[in-house]
This record gives sequence, C-alpha cells and structure tokens, in this order.
Amino acid sequence: MAAPENSKIRWRSVCIGKITVIVCTILTILTQKCSALPDFPSVTYEMMYSAGLDAYSNQKWSDCMKFMSRAIEDYHFYTETLAECRRLCTKANKFNTQKPVDMQLAIFGNYVYKSNCIRKCKMTKFKTRPDNYSAEVDEAFENLKPYDYYQLCAFKIQLYQHAAAAAYTFLLSNKDNEAMQKNIHYYRSLPQVKDEFFVNLEEKPYQTHYIRAVEAYNREDWLGVIESMEKSTREYFKEHRTCRLLCEGKVEQEQQLDFIENIADYFIKVLDCKKSCGQKLDKIYGQFIEDFIAGCYHYLQFAYFKVGEFNHASECAGTYLLFKPGDETMEANKDAYLRLKGIGPMSFTPREDAQKHYDLIAFEAQLLKYIDEHYMFDITEVIDDDDEFDDLFLGDSADELDILAKKKHDLEEFERAHGFQVFAGPKELKGKKRVVVDGFLTDEQCGWLKELANIGGIKGDGYQQYSTPHTKHEMYHGITVDKAAELVEGAKINMTAAELYLNVSELMRQYTEKYLNLASPLYFHFTHLVCRTSLDDGEERTDLSHPIHADNCIMTTDGKCLKKLPAFIWRDYTGLLYLNDNFEGGEFFFADRNKSMQSSVKPKCGRLVSFQASDYHGVKAVTSGQRCALAVWFTLDRMYQETAHDTAFQLLAKLRENPDLIGQKKETEKDDSVPVGKTKALEVYDDSNVQVIATDEDLGGPQRMAADGLATEEECQELCKLANGTDRALEADEMSNTGGITITEVTELVQQMKVGVKAVKLYLDVAERAKEFTARYFGLTQPLYFDFTHLVCRTALEDHKSNQNRQRKDLSHPIHADNCHIQQDGSCRKKPPAYIQRDFRYLFSHKTRFWARCLLHLPRFKSKYTKHQTA
Repeated sequence: MAAPENSKIRWRSVCIGKITVIVCTILTILTQKCSALPDFPSVTYEMMYSAGLDAYSNQKWSDCMKFMSRAIEDYHFYTETLAECRRLCTKANKFNTQKPVDMQLAIFGNYVYKSNCIRKCKMTKFKTRPDNYSAEVDEAFENLKPYDYYQLCAFKIQLYQHAAAAAYTFLLSNKDNEAMQKNIHYYRSLPQVKDEFFVNLEEKPYQTHYIRAVEAYNREDWLGVIESMEKSTREYFKEHRTCRLLCEGKVEQEQQLDFIENIADYFIKVLDCKKSCGQKLDKIYGQFIEDFIAGCYHYLQFAYFKVGEFNHASECAGTYLLFKPGDETMEANKDAYLRLKGIGPMSFTPREDAQKHYDLIAFEAQLLKYIDEHYMFDITEVIDDDDEFDDLFLGDSADELDILAKKKHDLEEFERAHGFQVFAGPKELKGKKRVVVDGFLTDEQCGWLKELANIGGIKGDGYQQYSTPHTKHEMYHGITVDKAAELVEGAKINMTAAELYLNVSELMRQYTEKYLNLASPLYFHFTHLVCRTSLDDGEERTDLSHPIHADNCIMTTDGKCLKKLPAFIWRDYTGLLYLNDNFEGGEFFFADRNKSMQSSVKPKCGRLVSFQASDYHGVKAVTSGQRCALAVWFTLDRMYQETAHDTAFQLLAKLRENPDLIGQKKETEKDDSVPVGKTKALEVYDDSNVQVIATDEDLGGPQRMAADGLATEEECQELCKLANGTDRALEADEMSNTGGITITEVTELVQQMKVGVKAVKLYLDVAERAKEFTARYFGLTQPLYFDFTHLVCRTALEDHKSNQNRQRKDLSHPIHADNCHIQQDGSCRKKPPAYIQRDFRYLFSHKTRFWARCLLHLPRFKSKYTKHQTA
C-alpha cells in the first residue's frame, strides 16, 4: 500500500509540552489587562494600534508593546465575532424563493432580512462600538504588521523572548521580508535566546492538529495520526468558512455605477477574496502546502489502512480522489482496497463535508473563469498614446484654484532654489503623474555615490546574493543607506558620500511629494544604491536588463495589474536618480499593458524619474559598461516606512560627534545584519584548512558552493571503512553497487559491539560540521535540521581496465532534484512522493577513486530529526 510522503512540511521540532508552555507564557504577556474587549466596546483595535504607533515614534517601548498586544487581541475579538454574526444569519430567510411572485424581490427581500439579523447581532455583541475601520489598518493586521512593531519595542527593552516570538510570527506570513530575516538571524545569535522562543503566536487549531498528526506519522503512531488529522480537517473547514465570511466586508467604490453594476462589481470582489482563502490557509509554518486538504485525506487513508479499518481507509481514498482525480498512487490504492472483502465502489463515496467544500469552490472557480473571460471591467485607467493629459494643478472652486496656484508657485520656487529643471512631463512620457527632472547631483557627487556603490555594494543584494537576478549578461550589486553608514564606522568609505546618499534620497522624497501635489506625506519604504555591469561587452542582445514590471502589483499575461501579495502592494511611488551615462544601452522606458513601449528616458548624472508604482516599466539591456542609480520606493502608509534612514542618520550623527569611533570597531565583532557569504563563512573556520573552491557563479546557479577541508584524510578513510565494512549493498545500476549506512544503523552496530563508539562520534561530528558550514556560508536566517543522513559508497562492478567500463554512457545517478519531480518540460513539481520538505543537500566526498566513491549525504529538514539525537 503506497503511503503519503513522510512529511510535507519543514518542521520546527520542539517538545509539544514546551510549545504549549511558551505559547501560554507569551500570550499571557500579550493579553494581560486586555479586558478592553467587550468591557470597553468603544476602544477599538484601530485606536490602540494608532496609540502603539505614537508610542513607537516617541520611543515609549513598554507602552508600544502594551498597545500593540491589546490591538492584536481586539482585532481577533472583532473579526471572530463579526464572522460569527454573519454565520448565524446565513440561513435567515423570510421569503420563499422557490415559488416567488417576483424572484428578484424575494432574493433581495431575504438580503434585507439577513442584513437586519446581522445588525442586531452586531448591536448585541459590540454595543456602542464604532463599526468603521480604515482599509489600510485592516490590511496591516492581515499582514501581521503589529507584530513587527511589537518585536522592535520588545527588543529595545531587551525582552528577547517576546521579541523572538513576535518576529517569528511576522516572518511566517512575510517570508520575503529581508529586515525581519536579519532580525531573526540576530536573535538566534544571542546566547540568551533559545530555539523554544520562536513560536507562532498566530497558529490556528487546524495547523496545530496537522503538525501533531505528521509528528505521529513520523513515529508510526497510526491512532495518533487519525485522531489529530480528523481534528485538523474539521478545524480547517471551520477556518475556511470564517475566512469566507470575513470577505463580506466593506468595499470602497471607485466610481458611481448603476444598481446592478454596483452589486455585480461588489460581488466579484467578494468572490475573488473568497478564492484567496485557500492560499491563505494552506500553509504550515509559513510554507504553502500544495493540495493541503487532499493531503490530509492521504494521511488518513494510510493510517486507517495501518490499523485495519479498511472502510474508513476507502472513504478517505475516495475523498482524496475527489480533489485529485486520476492520481496514480491513490488509484492503485483504490484497486488494492477493492480486492478486500466488504469493499465495493460505494465505499469510496467522498465525505459529506469535503464534498460540500469541493462543490462550493469548484462552482466559484467556474464563475470566476466566466468573469475573467467575459466580464467588462472598467478600463478608464488604460492610457492610449492619443490621450490628452490634464494639468496636475486643476481645481474647481476659486478657493481651490488659489490654494493650488500657491502650491504650484512653491514648487517652482523649490525648483529654482535647487537648480532643478523639468525635462519631461506627463504628456511627453504618455502617462499621468510621470516626470523627469535634471539637476539633482553634480558630476562630482555622482562620482562619490558611484564609488560608494562599487566599494560597499553586495553582489545580488536584495536577491539572496544571486548576482545575476534579471539577466545572465549583467552583474547586479547594491547597498542600502544603513549599510553605507556602517561602512563609515568601519572606515571603509568617507562620511561625505554616506551623508550625500542620505540627503539626496530625502531631496527626492520632498520633490516627488511637491510635484505630485500630494495631500499626504510620502515615507521611504526601501532605498537602494545599485549598479548593473555588463558581462558581455559589445555582444548583441535581445533580452532586457530588467523585464517589464510594476513596483506594487503582479502583471498578468493579459496585462492586468493584480494588487496582491507577494507584490509590494503598499508602494505608491517610485523615484530613480541616475549617476552616469558612460555605458551603452540601459535606457529606462514606460510600457502599456500590452508591453508596448510608450516612452523612454536616457540616464545621465543627476536625472530623476518619478512615477506611480503601478506604472509598467523596464530597462533595456546594458550592452557595455556599468549603469548606476539610486532607487527609492515611497509609500503613503507610514506603517511601511523603513527604519534604515533613521538608523543611518543616528549612526552618522554619533560618528560626527565622536570621530574617534571611526575605524575602532573590533575586527572580531560579528555583524549579523550582513548576509553571510564566502568570506564570513571562512572566518568561522579560520583555524582549519577549509577552502571554498567554487561559488554559485562557478557552479552556474544561486546557493551552490564546493569546499575542501571539512574532514581530514584520516577521517575520510575511517568513514569509508565504516561504509564498506557493513553488508548493506543495494543494486543501483548494472555496473555499480551502492552500499550505505544511516546514523541509526551505526548506533545499532555499536550496541551489538560490531563497531566502536568512535565511529558513531566521527559520523555525527562530520555531519554537524557540514551542516554548520552550509548554514554559515549561505547566511541562513533559520537553522538547518537533518532530514536524512546516509554514508554511502558506489563501487564499479566491472574491471576498471575493461573497455566496457571505459565506454559507459549511462550515469551513476541520473539527473534529478532532491525535493521535486522533474517534468518533461524541465519544470520541477513539488508533490509527493518527492521529499518536498528538503531544502539543502550537502555531499561530503572522499578523494575520488576509480573503483570506489564514498559520500556522506546530508539533505536538510526543518525539524530536529530524532535519529541524530538518539545516536
């Protein structure tokens, strides 16, 4: 009987008892004196969140923690209660829709009746509580932004346990947040911070039960699997219904439409929200699990099979096939069940709750498909080349015209004072709120910033140190403003360049705000000084230096711009300040939804391009030389403002007041905010003979490396002797054998006195060295854990001098990936029975011998695997 994959997620493995204690401890702190819920109905999560932001701005760290924790609790209280009211009123119908006098009257009559039901429920539950919340604040809570502030405030007063828990909770829902990755990496480096501190404070019941079920599966506790996975499926359906009910909230109307159009547009937005519930919920420890609910029934059918309850096993197999029809593995299981006594075709009838869930999402998917293909959305935002562009400074009343005239005059004065000249506006650039301005920097200043980028820039900065993120023909490196300040402290660059970086980015913000006549201030979201360097000077190219994209949404194949994660949906405007023009190609251009170029801008020193973050744009290939620019992304939401500017300003101010501090930073001090790379990894092993012999660029892909010296020649020989001294050979191909031994098997041999304790210790030590070096080298923000460790040898079966062996055309191990299935089109599909939980692999090799090849395999798993602990 085919079993489900050993584990579908990367685990945190700590004792369940410890998790319970830690979660309770943290939540006690988070919720103490939080009776502001039903007892104080007029105090809302939005008010407390605002108070927390004020406390953060005023550096009142304890107050910040208190208000943020109360805001989190009240948000949960409000959303759970609101969902419950909507659930209770779902079936509140007054009029018969089966035989109505008028169908439309009956349907809308029932909506009126349900609306009244919900209002009564809200009045009972919320009393006088306000029921009007900012969409921006709700979005912040959905993205767990309060935990970000909470961890910062806790860190400031050295409450590391609470900071670690809040940071980890935030990161699970915002896995690409580089600042939080660095924070987690820093917390893990603190001796007083334990692994048990990193708990998910937002873990849902279905996730808890799922984790317990898979842990039970790993220890072959089949009754435990059944108990926990049954609970997980029930809680999942409950959580899915809650998510759908919360989609039925307020929707801002962008324009006035007819009655039916309004209803249809609102309904489509609600439907789209409900569709996303699966994407939100099908996650464990922040990792999306493909076919999550189907996988639950896979576990259940196998567990029921193991305990001999074949009727239940067949039912779960049928339920799995409801979600994954034609799955070869489950169809084979079904055939096997049908051969058992008492099992017939009706035994595979899907469960009722799963059938209802499937029917609902299938019908909605069908409806959304029709909408996507046929519904006529408003297209007034589509800009044609022949559009006439209104002046940005237009008003209606005389007072408005006076105010706007004054603002326009202030802008002109600002331009004159700084020597700015508008080179192109909306009409020339064929898009609203677009502008190109010259005069932001002198040639000398551009040189300073370019030198700063080349001295302090990190290859692949912002792209996990992958130096060619957009095209293989160009190398990309960059530096943030806070990192520049750190380089001043280390005496690597002069303070003038770092201060210029800080000041000119602020000037970009001020000008963009003034030119666009914004009613709200702009905040920095991310600031990056970057250079693109051609690697193939002079060669003819058809690719782009940066493909067409938008900065705050996902561009679909039909040209739509979807404002949804993982896009930086809070970004509102972009500013690009160019530093040079002594390169070939590299023109910036705007594009329409069909990816046709609308207008282009030639970079030059001191030239600024500002535009809406939703505008499609790209960069032509840099065919020769190096193109450098200062890129700044702005947001109107202060919740998303970066802290890098404040950090840089404070550090530079301290260094100006105490210039003796420059260059005094101890060489041994570890800077955990900097991604760990080749140099830093070697620093850890500076007393050994470890040498990195190949990097990701040498090996043709990100996060690859090869290193020598992690084990001595003597140790390698001992490990080969251990592998070859056991009778565990398995046929691998026609011309070689693979003999291997696991940690557990070595331990058993020690107990049987067949090998010495020294052999186990060496096996464990070498495995640990490889794991630690891998984590250090790649600068991982989460610890590595062993999934499976195997000491193996491949031995040629034919004489190495024979012609047959020398003329072999097969591979010792065919091309594959360790956590997915390679498809015919070359894609890699992550689904069982592949080991989808694996993330890294380390091959620890002895010197190459013609007749035998010995390796230590170390794939990664995000759970502390008990086999190493047992050994």
